[in-house]
Amino acid sequence: MKQLELHKQIDVFFKAGVRSAKADLALSLISNEDAKRYFFSRADENWLTWLWQNKFFEPLKKKAEDPTRYSYRLPELEYLTRMAEKDPVMVTSIIESIPVSQGTFNPEVVDRFMW
Repeated sequence: MKQLELHKQIDVFFKAGVRSAKADLALSLISNEDAKRYFFSRADENWLTWLWQNKFFEPLKKKAEDPTRYSYRLPELEYLTRMAEKDPVMVTSIIESIPVSQGTFNPEVVDRFMW
């Protein structure tokens, strides 16, 4: 699917609302990095719990490919940063659910959580 078409489909997905949202459809829409960035940029605070319950923050639990470098490429972190102003209690719960250990160390995640 062309990028503009993906963006239109993502807009339709969010316009339908959280009550009619299907996780498998959302996952199919974020088929590449551009679409994933657009997806998280369109989500507002109404989607925070839904995204967490449907495991859209799982990439934050993965070890960095190169733990010696910061890449700032995870749109999930950008979204959580925006949502911290709107629902700090929920964002704190999400942060607490992400394990940070030697086996999952990602400096980008740690840095953004500290921020």
